[in-house]
Amino acid sequence: MRMRQSVVRSAHNLLAAAALAGAVFAGSVAAQDRGGSDEVTLTLPQVRAVAREAVQNGDGKLAVLMARGLLQADPQDPYALFILARGLEMQKHHGAGRRAAGRAFSASEKDADRFMAAQMAARMAYADRRYGLAQYWLRRSLDPAPTEALKEQAISDFRRVRQENPWNTRYRITVQPTDNVNSGTENPYFVVDGLPWYGVHSPAAMALSGTEIRLEARSSYRLREDQASATRLAGEFVTKRVRLSQEAKDAAPGADGDDFASTRAEIGVDHRWAAGGDARANGVVGVTAAVGQAWYGGETSYAYGNVGLNRSFTLGENSLLSVRAEYERREDAVAYFARSDHVQLRGDFRHRLPQAAALSMGLILDRADSDRGNVDVLHRTAYVSYDFGDVTGPVDLRLTLGARNTDYPRYFIGFFEAPGGRQDDAVFASLDITFSEIDYAGFVPRVTLLTQRTSSNISRFETSSTALSFGIESKF
Repeated sequence: MRMRQSVVRSAHNLLAAAALAGAVFAGSVAAQDRGGSDEVTLTLPQVRAVAREAVQNGDGKLAVLMARGLLQADPQDPYALFILARGLEMQKHHGAGRRAAGRAFSASEKDADRFMAAQMAARMAYADRRYGLAQYWLRRSLDPAPTEALKEQAISDFRRVRQENPWNTRYRITVQPTDNVNSGTENPYFVVDGLPWYGVHSPAAMALSGTEIRLEARSSYRLREDQASATRLAGEFVTKRVRLSQEAKDAAPGADGDDFASTRAEIGVDHRWAAGGDARANGVVGVTAAVGQAWYGGETSYAYGNVGLNRSFTLGENSLLSVRAEYERREDAVAYFARSDHVQLRGDFRHRLPQAAALSMGLILDRADSDRGNVDVLHRTAYVSYDFGDVTGPVDLRLTLGARNTDYPRYFIGFFEAPGGRQDDAVFASLDITFSEIDYAGFVPRVTLLTQRTSSNISRFETSSTALSFGIESKF
């Protein structure tokens, strides 16, 4: 598929007017003619005129020669850099031409020139099949786009290049101040329902305030694809770093933010195909397999491998039901009973409403089976989410409410077993605010307010937390 040239053609006259409006420098430029024998001396206005005619006539060699002469007089002359980039492109020197277009982008002051330079760089990156660079420069062209139509066309071109690019990479960075970075308790006393004794929690077990910094990166490579199916090699990297507040450091001098840091890395295969040969009518079926490693507090936590089955069902024009079943085997790095088997079943339903609003709801069951009592557990989670759509104007709002029940049939505190095991009941809510009208290169800011409260028959796990998360994500 060839990337559409409509943006370039639509903005050609605009660029020409902007580029040719540059100041005329006094002086002259010496250049060899193409015969290589005679030296010709031209004034800068003459060089500009020759360069313009060379581009119009498709003479890339002469255009490059004139551009380099102009750059001797002013290495940051955006007009000369435009000519150089175009001349190199005519000769199919796309790498050097892309770099010249990048220099023109940096040297230009007018939006029209910056837009055109970014478009040229994207076009040459695409010609070299450097799809990631093409996407980068298409993003850079969004902010200086002279008209909304040209901006929309650049977004459309970006999507087309992304479809052709075998690599698909997405990442998200969030900074989250919170009053409970360690899932600590508010109760200073250690109490277990059914046991006659109690203790006092250590300072590090109490709720500590601080800031979480989280990076999520997901990348996949298309191994094969046709109209009905696709297979991708996929990788995921998620890391969280914690910085304790001064108040937390004073309250728990022995605690360190690195004690609560976590990292997970995974690589696997994802194969999907259209059910019944028609994804729009019948939904999509997918199978996944992956292996990974998790770390916590700077130490290896566990290794894992999983397989999963996905199925989506189209229910009319506005509704979609997705179900997933996953099995995962974990090998703990330090525990005596190291092995555990995890099975997760989940269903998610989404219904589109008028004015771009949407209602979503889901149920998740997660069962871990292990000979180790404190790992053998059943989690039940239910949620409902509402996207407010167009009614909120320049911001996108999503409200989510949910509840989670956790049941450990056997739970040990040291050598003592808690009567009846451990049961936690949690309620949570979040409000996502995306400022869709404030974007740079297609990235928009997102703020999330989260709150959660958990009750438990073991006081250590009676917790509450409130956090405000700041992040940046792609608009498209």
